[in-house]
Amino acid sequence: MKVMAISDLHGFLPEKYKDIDMDVLCICGDISPLNIQLDEGLVYQWIKSRFIPWIESLKCKKCFLIAGNHDFIFYHNKNNLLSKLFDGTKVEYLQDKLSYFTFEDKTIKVYGTPWCHIFYNWAFMIDDYSLHQKFSKIPDHIDILMTHDVPYNTCDIILEKELYTGEHIGNIPLKENIVGKDIKYVLCGHLHTTSHEPFYMGDTIIKQCSVVNEWCHLTYEPYIFEL
Repeated sequence: MKVMAISDLHGFLPEKYKDIDMDVLCICGDISPLNIQLDEGLVYQWIKSRFIPWIESLKCKKCFLIAGNHDFIFYHNKNNLLSKLFDGTKVEYLQDKLSYFTFEDKTIKVYGTPWCHIFYNWAFMIDDYSLHQKFSKIPDHIDILMTHDVPYNTCDIILEKELYTGEHIGNIPLKENIVGKDIKYVLCGHLHTTSHEPFYMGDTIIKQCSVVNEWCHLTYEPYIFEL
């Protein structure tokens, strides 16, 4: 099964992705366009009229989506707006949820969680105690864990020259709750210009999947792998 992983679209819907063969698409948060991210009505209409048709035009058979810290519409979910938004589409939204996808006698298990450690006042940012409670629900023996934040001491040093400090800025509770678990891939985003090389933690592959740089310019290629 061919999987493509991306994150941090920030409103980009690249036409070139329509040529990529894939069975499953994983989007690890921050889909909302930056210029309208706080206007949840406009974001809802953008998802309905732009995002979903774009997903439907891709070659994937299934799209797993989690939210990120710029996706306030998922965080607030006023009047349960999202309850039926993705019905009848390829998209399945995961928020602290395990799902399964079967294709050609192959079944994969995917779990998604959007929570991040606190950095200013963005969506899905909570204290470390609450993060431990959220991440303790991450199951063992899964194929893909989708997170928005990055596990600490993995792909978590900003490499952009103007911003480089050499400091690990990842999520400590996230790492502590995946160590020792049988997880094949951890797909994340959020930090944009950290290393995009696969990071190996035991048998687990951790991959930064952001497609934009720190200035939200489309920069990186999607991550494609076989399961």
